[in-house]
Amino acid sequence: EKFEKFKIQKEGKDIVFKFGMFETTIDQNWVKSKVSNEYVQSYWVTKKSLRDATVTMEVIPQSLLTGELESIGYKSLGFSTWVIPSSVKVEKSKNYIKLEYVVLDPESLNETYVYDLHMKDKTGNLNSFHVTTYKDVYDSNKKYFDSIISRLKITQ
Repeated sequence: EKFEKFKIQKEGKDIVFKFGMFETTIDQNWVKSKVSNEYVQSYWVTKKSLRDATVTMEVIPQSLLTGELESIGYKSLGFSTWVIPSSVKVEKSKNYIKLEYVVLDPESLNETYVYDLHMKDKTGNLNSFHVTTYKDVYDSNKKYFDSIISRLKITQ
């Protein structure tokens, strides 16, 4: 079933969302996910579906990592098998890799916008920041989602 877009208005007081080396602010549209644990913290917008949008922060211990930052970033891209190749944008430096892309769900034909930022902290743990949302919702609320991304701070 094709997902319908809708408009998101900023709601209520800001919530400081901090985990690992990342921090941003979100508003009352976001609900703490039950998926949160010692490695991952996540908030979801659940206006029209179980997960209209997610903002997630992860910390993966160095002991569980294999490969350099760049290969880890590309592996995360590879987990999404229906990535639309023309949508992929990659920005990388010595300290981070940032990926933006769109994934197609082959059954529903819904497209999902994905923003991933991967960095290692001082102790070598992988810290990841993700924003995902249906592409139509992202397109009709670009300023709203981009403001969450632009408020991202590195706290180490």
